[in-house]
Amino acid sequence: MRYTALFGTFLLAALTFGTACSDEASKTLPAQGNLHPEAVSYNEPPNSSAYDHVLVQIDATDNAAAASSRTIEDADTVAALMNALSKIDWENAKVSMSRPPDFKLSTRNTDPLASFEPQLYETWISPQRDQLEFVQGSQGRYGRLSAADSAKLIAILLAD
Repeated sequence: MRYTALFGTFLLAALTFGTACSDEASKTLPAQGNLHPEAVSYNEPPNSSAYDHVLVQIDATDNAAAASSRTIEDADTVAALMNALSKIDWENAKVSMSRPPDFKLSTRNTDPLASFEPQLYETWISPQRDQLEFVQGSQGRYGRLSAADSAKLIAILLAD
């Protein structure tokens, strides 16, 4: 009799815990009917409204005398820049470049209600001047952007 009561108590506790965990999991899942991995796209570039409160600061570091800094606040330009950054194929690697970065891009969110960690992207123009290379030091990642996307991003970086 005692083991039956103990087993019943254990079973009740397990069911209660399982139900509570199930409720929490359902709150965090997206509200979609089909949750198969192939049905959910994680690689779509975000739209410009996703960056309405994001500022991008560009520090040009050609040399100490000609160093300049500017901040991009235009939502469309920020979206173009952030979409280009989202296309980078990142590798987890420690790299040592032969020279200081040509640009430092830092992203910052100005919306106090959104959770968005500031990011720093050290950026180099490749020796052939056709691609951009990035190091994201806080996460130890290295990546290159395609030549076509690099050309678009270089136009943004060098614009006045």
